[in-house]
Amino acid sequence: MHRRMALWATVLLLLSVMFLAATASAKGVLDILREKGILSEEEYKQAVDEAREQEKKSIQQATEEGKKNSKLPDWLNRTSLFGDIRFRYEGIFNSKLTNVLDNPDRHRVRIRARLGVGVDATDEVQGKLRLVTGDPNDPISTNQTLTDLFTRKPVSFDWVYITLSPWKTLGLDQLTGSAKPRFSATFGKYPVPMFVPAGSELVFDADLSPEGIAESFTVWEQPSGLLRTVKVTAVQWSIKELGSKNVSPASCASPFTAAGCIAGFRGGFNILNVGAQLDVPTPWKQWPLSFSVDYAHNTKAVTNDDDAVWLGVRVGRAASKGDLRFTYTFAYTETDAVLSVFSYSDFGRNGGTNLIGHFIALDYVPFPRVTLTLKNHFVNFIDRPAGFHNPTQSRFQADVVLEV
Repeated sequence: MHRRMALWATVLLLLSVMFLAATASAKGVLDILREKGILSEEEYKQAVDEAREQEKKSIQQATEEGKKNSKLPDWLNRTSLFGDIRFRYEGIFNSKLTNVLDNPDRHRVRIRARLGVGVDATDEVQGKLRLVTGDPNDPISTNQTLTDLFTRKPVSFDWVYITLSPWKTLGLDQLTGSAKPRFSATFGKYPVPMFVPAGSELVFDADLSPEGIAESFTVWEQPSGLLRTVKVTAVQWSIKELGSKNVSPASCASPFTAAGCIAGFRGGFNILNVGAQLDVPTPWKQWPLSFSVDYAHNTKAVTNDDDAVWLGVRVGRAASKGDLRFTYTFAYTETDAVLSVFSYSDFGRNGGTNLIGHFIALDYVPFPRVTLTLKNHFVNFIDRPAGFHNPTQSRFQADVVLEV
């Protein structure tokens, strides 16, 4: 009878010990039971092992439950935000064109905000949407000048596109032995898909977002070496649904000619564009060296003013706190070399062609995700229009950029 009672007492004590296993006092209770002789050494070791095992299971169960409760929705895991905010002071000096057109020096402050969202529906389907500030009728600028009595500023859709890469669906991964997609098609309004040397805006301004379809096929791709990527890109752009070669002077308003607008084109545009970039490693990780060249030739120009070139050199980087980068660019764009409505908007007085210039820029990263930039453009006409002066115009910009 006493043995049975002692056995049941031992069982109850063991159950109590298992219940207390999650607490720091469980082992202390077992020590007391062993000292009083209620538990043998073998029973003590068994109870300790069981208590530890129970504690591990409780912790694992609590961890899994916490993960389950804190898990983000699947659609949110496939969504990402990106963008930036920029504040700019811009000074334009020495802009006198003629004795009549005596443009005063200009001082203005401008903002730019870009906010986008990307969605990876699957490994083969992606989409992006981006909102930007600026005049919706200007395709090559997202700047918004602060003026007009504190009025609210417009925001427009800049990117709206879907990219399809049906590599695995078509079985091309097994056929080629490459798991990484080499073909993609993009539909909508998207960034310029062609290769552009670092910093060059010779043919297309960095703010330009073409509309239509783009196909890309990667022929060769290696992580290192002189020849790293060979890619073929085709585009079908919808520039204007209804239009013609000639534009009525009464309706044009683009400030790219002396008269104040483009009245029409004397020739066509078939632009051959060749660009290259050479990145040179240095013993100092923070000071990489890069050279670039971008050349354009319009084969359908009716004049000999059909060539353009940008030459650039970069020293340093602007990626982490404390980084410093210096950039120099020589720019030369003849009148009929490229379409001024799509090329660099800050070249000269109002963008355009028939210009030669030198750009100098200095970037500094004082804090993570914050970049300070000082940049100046020194610009002249290549062929001075009759009756015009040709002073070296200075266009200075001081930027503060915060990346989202």
